[in-house]
Parts: sequence; C-alpha cells; structure tokens
Amino acid sequence: MSSKANIVFTLWEDDEKGDGHNKKNQSIVKSPPVLVDGQGYARWNFTLLNTYIAIADQREDDKKQHEYYVTAEYNGKIKASDNANANNPEYKAPSAPPKPAGGGKPQPKPAPPKPKPDSPKGSTRPNSPNNQPDKKGIITQVKLTDKNGKEFTKNPKFGETIIVHIESKNLVGKKYILKIWEHDMVGNNDLLYNHEHTFLADKINLSMPLTAAMQKTGELGNDKKNPDSGEYWKGGQQEIFAEVILLNISSKSQTIDVDIMETAKPQNNGKTATGVKNEPKPDPKNCGGKFCIDKNSPPSELIREINIRLSGFGGNVPTDKFTDRTEKMVKQFQKDYMKVPETGKVCGNVLRAIDEFSKNFDISTTFWNQMKCDCSTKGKKATSALRGIQETNSCGGFGDGTGKGTYKSASKVEAYHKYEYPGIHRSLLFGFKALQFYFSKQTTYKIDHFTSGYRCRFKNYTTTNHQGKAIDMQFSKGSWAIRGENKKNLVELRSMRDNIFVKYLGAQKEWPNTNLFSIEPIDLLYNSKGKVRFDHTFSWIHMDVRQFDAQYLEDKYFCKSLTALNGKNIVQLAIEAGYANTCSCYSSYQSQVAPTQATGKCSCNIDLTKEQLKGIAITATQANIDKYFDGFNQTFKKFNINSCLQKIHFLAQVNKESEGFKYNIELGDADYLAPYKGWHGRGLIQLTGKENYEAFQAAIGEDVTSTAAARDKVAQSPYATHSAGWFWDKRAILNGHADNNDFIYICYRVNGGFNHIDNRLASVKKGFELLYSKCTISKGKTTDYKFKDSKAYDDQKAAFAWGLWHDPIFKKKGCTKDKQLAIEGYQRFVDLTKDADTTTNYYAIQQLSYFSDLVYTKVIKDKTYKYVNVRKAALKRLNDLKK
Repeated sequence: MSSKANIVFTLWEDDEKGDGHNKKNQSIVKSPPVLVDGQGYARWNFTLLNTYIAIADQREDDKKQHEYYVTAEYNGKIKASDNANANNPEYKAPSAPPKPAGGGKPQPKPAPPKPKPDSPKGSTRPNSPNNQPDKKGIITQVKLTDKNGKEFTKNPKFGETIIVHIESKNLVGKKYILKIWEHDMVGNNDLLYNHEHTFLADKINLSMPLTAAMQKTGELGNDKKNPDSGEYWKGGQQEIFAEVILLNISSKSQTIDVDIMETAKPQNNGKTATGVKNEPKPDPKNCGGKFCIDKNSPPSELIREINIRLSGFGGNVPTDKFTDRTEKMVKQFQKDYMKVPETGKVCGNVLRAIDEFSKNFDISTTFWNQMKCDCSTKGKKATSALRGIQETNSCGGFGDGTGKGTYKSASKVEAYHKYEYPGIHRSLLFGFKALQFYFSKQTTYKIDHFTSGYRCRFKNYTTTNHQGKAIDMQFSKGSWAIRGENKKNLVELRSMRDNIFVKYLGAQKEWPNTNLFSIEPIDLLYNSKGKVRFDHTFSWIHMDVRQFDAQYLEDKYFCKSLTALNGKNIVQLAIEAGYANTCSCYSSYQSQVAPTQATGKCSCNIDLTKEQLKGIAITATQANIDKYFDGFNQTFKKFNINSCLQKIHFLAQVNKESEGFKYNIELGDADYLAPYKGWHGRGLIQLTGKENYEAFQAAIGEDVTSTAAARDKVAQSPYATHSAGWFWDKRAILNGHADNNDFIYICYRVNGGFNHIDNRLASVKKGFELLYSKCTISKGKTTDYKFKDSKAYDDQKAAFAWGLWHDPIFKKKGCTKDKQLAIEGYQRFVDLTKDADTTTNYYAIQQLSYFSDLVYTKVIKDKTYKYVNVRKAALKRLNDLKK
C-alpha cells in the first residue's frame, strides 16, 4: 500500500447475538484519516471512555462484559478485526429477582431495542462496497457543488445555498430519500435533512439551503442526552455529506467543510427585548480546567510538541516541561490566533487550533525547496573552505551529517560547530509558520522567499549557522522588492525585526542570551578594500537557533521533509498519550486562514513552473526548458528578478538573444576568437571581456576566471542563466524599467538596436497572458507600446535606431516596416541634436549605398576610413519619406 494512503478506523461494539459482525451493529467512534507509514503500517489507539461504555450498556444484553471490534476502511474497502472482550468497570451485579406471586412463571424480558434508523446506511465513504447501485436502475454520482453547479473554490457557509447534484440511469419516476449528514469523528453522524423526492430526470440539481437550524443540529446533535452527540471538536467548520437512498441501496457524496455562521450580536447593550441580560450558556464540554494541561502537568512528549509547534508565539525551546514560557506562549496563541480569553492552559480547543494553525500556515513546497542546499558539486570531488580537504560531496539537500564535535576554532561554542545537522530545526520552522500568520495580519510587508536555508560546507561559506540552524528571508514592501546594497533597505528591515520578529516571535537582536531565536545585526558596512561585509544583513533578515543549549540541538529536533516537520496531528498525539478527556474538553474559537495571496496565482516573488517558462520562451525546446529551468528560478532570487513584469521582460529578451536557450557560447573559428584571448561570449546573454567575467565572479562568489575550464562554466547551467541575470541587474540595470513596462527601452539596452523586436514582443504578450493577468501587485499595464512613452524617446541613438529599423528601404532584422514609425524616429533624433552635431556612423550607415552621397573620408595612420554624419542621414530620409 502506498505510504501516502489514508486509512479510517472505526470502533464498534458488537451488540448482536452470535459470532461474526452483524450489519446492525452501531459504530462508536471514528478516527481521522491516518497516514500509512513507510513500512505499510497505520496505527490508531482507541481509549474506552466512560461515554463509550455507557453507549454499549444501552445496546448490550450482557452488562458485565462488552465485545468490541475495529474496522479499517481504505478506498472503499473495509476489513474487520476479531472481537475483543472488555470487562465493564461500571457493572454491578443485579439483586436476585423476587419470586412471582402465587408461584407463577417470571415475565419474559422485553425484546432488545432496534438499531436507530437515523444513521447512514453502509459506509460513509463514497466508494464503499456497501454503496452498490441498483442493478436495474443505478445512481452513478452524488456530488455537492456551489450554488452555480461548479466545484467549490472556497468553503460554503451556513446561511448560503449549495447544490446536491445527482446522476442516475433508468430511475425516472422512482422515489428516493435524500439525507444531509453532519459527519462526526466521535459517535453517530447527525442528521440535518431527511426528505423523500422523485427522480424527475437522469441529472438532477437540488438547491439545498444550509440553514442556521442545520448548523445548530450539527453542533448539538440529534440526541441531546448523549454527551458524544454533536460536533466533537468545535471550531470554524462542520463537515457534511449527502446520502441518496433508493430501496435498500445507498450512494453518498464527498464530505465537504462548511464554515459556521457567526451568531448575531445582541442588541440593547447585551439585553434581550425583555431587558434580561444575555448570559452565555455554560459549555457542557468545558471541564473547568480539570483535564487541561498546565504547569501542574508532568513532563511529556506531548508538552514537548506543544512547545515546538507554538515556538513562534513568543519563543520557546523544545522542552518536555510546561514552563512559565510555555504558559506565556499559550496565552499569546489564545489571544492572537484563537481570539479567546487567555488561560495559559491547553485543552481540546487549543490542541485543535494548533492543528488548524499548522495546516493553514504550512510551509509551501516552493519555500521548502528554496531551503534545500543548492551546492553545485553534489556527487563530485570537491574541497570546502571549512575543511580544506578534497572529499566527495554527499549532500542530499541537507548536508551529510558529518563534523559532529569538531569546531573551526579553539572555542568549542555552537557558532563554530562544523556539524552538518540532519535537516533544519523544527522550532525554527514552526517559528516561520507563525511569522507567516503575523505577516498575514498586516499589509505593509510581504515574505518573498528564502535566500538561504541549509548550506553544506561545499557552498564554501566559512560560517556554520546555516548547517541546520538558520534561515534567511527576503521581503517586499508593496511593489518594491527590498534588495541589493541600498541604505534605504535598513529602515524597513529594522522595522520588521522590531515590530514582528522581536515583538511576536520573542527573538533577540544578535546573540546575547541563550535559548532564544536570534536575529543577525542589520547594517550596510564595507571593509578596508571597499567590499561589502556579509556579517551584517542589508537586504534580508537572518534568524537562527544557535544560542539554544546543546540538549535542544539534538538530532531529533531537525527534519528533512515537510512530513517530518509536521508529524501526526497533535490531537491524535494527545489521545495516544492518554489525554482523551483533554481532547473532549473544548469551546469554540475563531478560525484563522492564510491570506489569499498564498494561492500562488500571482508569480511575483515565487518560482515559475516549467509550463510558464515554456509559455514565455516560445521558441525553446522542452529539452532546453528542462536544462535551464532550475537555473532560471535560482537567477530570479540571486539578481532580484522578482515581479511578474521583471520575469516577463527578462525571459523575453533572454529567449531571443539565445534563440530559445539554444546558443550559450559565441560561435567562431580560432582566428575569430583569438582577439578575445579566452574571454569570448558565454552564457545565454553572452558574457564577454575579462572585466565582465571578473565582475560576474565577484557577484556570485565562485571561480569563473582562473582557467579556461572555469570560464567554460559560464556556458553551463546554472551559470549561463546567472550571467544573464547579472547583466540584467548589475550592468544594464533593467529591473526598474521592467516594472515600468518599458519594453522599447529594454529592447534597445539589451540588443543595442531593435533586432527581432517582433519576436521579443510576442514573448512579452505571452508573459502578460500567463503571468501579468494574474498579478496582484501591478495592475493596468498593457502591451500597447508607444515610442513617445519610452525612455528611449529621449536617447538620440535609440531614436535614430527606431527610425532605421522601421524604415521600409532597409533590411533590419525582425522588425515590421512602418513608414510613420520611421519618420517618428528620425524626427526625434533631429529634435534631440543641433545643426552642428558631428555624430557619425551609427549602425554602419556609411556602408549603406543609399547614403553614398553623404560619405566623406579620413586618413588615419595610412588607412582611409568612411564617415556619414548621422544628422544629415536622418534629414535625408525624412525628406524622402515625407514626399
């Protein structure tokens, strides 16, 4: 069985006579879906609560001993265990019955009660073998949809209307029963709707209002005397499903979450119309603190998990003790997340809220992949700066687990520990979940991505914090991505540090104290050689756990996957640990959801998919998409290409410059390449010249200059894309122009003219269709580009190029000829220059026969050179074009 499969366990009490399992038996409690582990096992512990024993007593003739069994359900198939006997601790032997008067015979016992009719027939799973269709007429589908008959894009809410969609064959005119159930994990499901209908067609859409009465029934249950009737864990949703019954056959829909309807606020200052104050009714399932977990509770692994999962609400270490810090953390969680009174105690509603928080603010797969080590020498021999010896790089994304107990200085402190921990610390990652929650409560800043998560020694850094103990995050403020060596970044980074990291996560500035999250100092400083220092952060925030005591840095606190991070849900852990009464003690709380921007529809500050890359790079083959895909997403982060518009314009230019990522090295024979002396063009936007290679090397911190082999790396992924990103961000400085949507100026800066501007525009239009149409940061821009709106309009060479490329008599490549646009360009050049302008030979116009009458020559060092004055050339073309 797949390790990703889920199994639902059900506990039954066998109250029917005879061996085997009778279908009339009633279930007692169901587990949530339980994940099958890597060995093919799924486990769930049922605690026989007093309420369960009471239920069995009502059904069972034998009060002294009850029979239980468990069923496991997977993909519609059910398997039952053998029966197990359990003595009833509440059993009291009855006194001997009195002899009947007159010596008559004792009266017979009344027949046992029949099973309740108000329970779903068969399994609550749509594909169960008990849900077989009628062989003569069949029900093929039962489905719940939104009021328009479409799939749900968000949870419906009580007070709204949904559709019950039923499809059948050969049943027109026949009657059926429609039931709507509220699904309970404990006890019986609750019946919300029960009515007879007639099949009027093979496809039926029945409107089903989700009323306040339904919500109340789902909360309180059908049997108010039964303590397990109703919703076991109250919160923001109830689960419902539809059941269609024809004769003795049942078909069911999927189970959906329905958000609860908020209770109307009382008028008259909290008084009813009669003037009597509305006092809240006591919660029958609130234990008053009797079963809550608090500072009086003994140490346990459950408490340790609470300390880990709430670590971002004030900060804590993964201790198994319920400390003062734990109490403070729980209070903050109750106040900020749950919106309930702060008790500092953990009961069922706190446990359920922790599970909801962990799910709703989970770390996305995109973010998780960004945290993996991206060292480029995996599987190869390499020498690291930390160890200085040649080794095979065995990093699988989270180091190789070596170096424990070794330090890079005589001071054996954690800051110098060379151990590559087995993953990233769970407390740190749950702290990031809380960070996502707190960022969702403000609109000024947004978390963009991780610039560094895990860094093994082969990344060639000399620090060790990122070997499992640290994460680096970058942010944006509105449409401004906080990037680069910029002093104005510091104000924003310090604001986030003080008002979010310190205030809510309990982090400290730098590393003065133990057992706290620590934030690296924020400043932009330079060394004596004018190089920027990286011991301070200037465009990102660094948070680590290096100040945790050694006992809180044991291997068990680190994880290499989201599955290992999240583990079992904490309610399940509590029940397994014997806290079933705690789990059944709860009251409602206000559910929180992640912000809508987390849907991933907008591509600002997130990785692109291969489909998006292929859509924009319209001439690239799938092989080249696969080859450079990871490199592009790395390049976006390294060179601040973050917004939808930046990615669109960058990819459109790179696609054309490399002919669909086909050309990554300058072509030519030895004689052609000789003048470059090894510094010829490499990469998807040809990096050329020693100075540029050295500047690129300084930017990425890796050798691309020392040998021919080192330079050839620039033609390989990911350096081929990195060099294009470096040119874009550092040399041409085009990110701002991309955000301004200045396509014309970008073309001019990348190409030097307007070669193949039509192809570049086609890619931009595809980018607008795929990315910009869904962008949430920038709105209102189009691909209707006007020369007068571009920065190129004020550049005299760009103006002449605009005229030359659009001129119908010249054969400039890839530009649709247009007389009026040619006139516009030439005229603008004339307007930008003076009569005495001496500029010559733009775009080799001295070689064009049309301008032969304007040619004049000069002899320089015994060589004769031809020249054409550009202004006179523009005036000549204007004169002819306007005729």
